[in-house]
Amino acid sequence: NASIKDINILREYVMNFRVWMKDNGFENKPIIVSEHTVLLYMSPYYLVPYLNDSLTLFLNATNETYGCPSDGYRLIQEFAWFCINYRDGGDNYIHSWLYDFDSPYAITDIGEAYRGWSDENFNSDFLLLPDGDFLLLPNNYRLFLPN
Repeated sequence: NASIKDINILREYVMNFRVWMKDNGFENKPIIVSEHTVLLYMSPYYLVPYLNDSLTLFLNATNETYGCPSDGYRLIQEFAWFCINYRDGGDNYIHSWLYDFDSPYAITDIGEAYRGWSDENFNSDFLLLPDGDFLLLPNNYRLFLPN
């Protein structure tokens, strides 16, 4: 998929939406990307760089003409990588898995990349929960789970 291999396509989509927002009087409204993911099966060879590049784009992209003035002209105000585990009926995992589908405590290459990106950019902890869900917490946050 060309859009996965070229982060500039995503950058163009984000910018086009910000231009539309300004043209329609919404430049002071935040963009919240609540479910960012890939909908096709993709090798970690392609998905890891896309994860790193797209999240870095969301975190750092600014534009003094079209960005949100109340947020330092950032283009995106909030975002989250949406982790979906789904098996296609065979052995292929579809979407953006962070942990092994059959062993929820075994983090995947994608999960390692997400943890690494989060550590680098937020100084955070990545916590896998027994039901397979995960939390991303700032390092100074203390979480107490019942036994």
